[in-house]
Amino acid sequence: MINNSLLCLGNVIKFLVDREHGKECHVPFRNSKLTFLLRDSFGGNSKTCLVATVSPSSSSLSETLSTLNFAQGAKLIRNRAILNEDTCGTVASLQAEVCRLRGELRQAAELSS
Repeated sequence: MINNSLLCLGNVIKFLVDREHGKECHVPFRNSKLTFLLRDSFGGNSKTCLVATVSPSSSSLSETLSTLNFAQGAKLIRNRAILNEDTCGTVASLQAEVCRLRGELRQAAELSS
């Protein structure tokens, strides 16, 4: 299960990098639970940090190379994070709307009693 999810994550990163280089392709975020949960981090409106842990041991050489290749691919992903900002009202107008809605809730509760 974990290896399958990591394989799917590697594929998603590959497709995202391909998309950055101008290729039109479908990014398979729904192929595993891990990629589905991370879709906003890798392909959405966020800044993401990836920590790759490697070992200096020669017995872990294949895992270290695999991790470094994975991290290199993830490094090539470019997200364009945009600040989520609601500019449709001031604080005072939003507080007035909250008071109005609370009043409507009170009236509805009194009518139903």
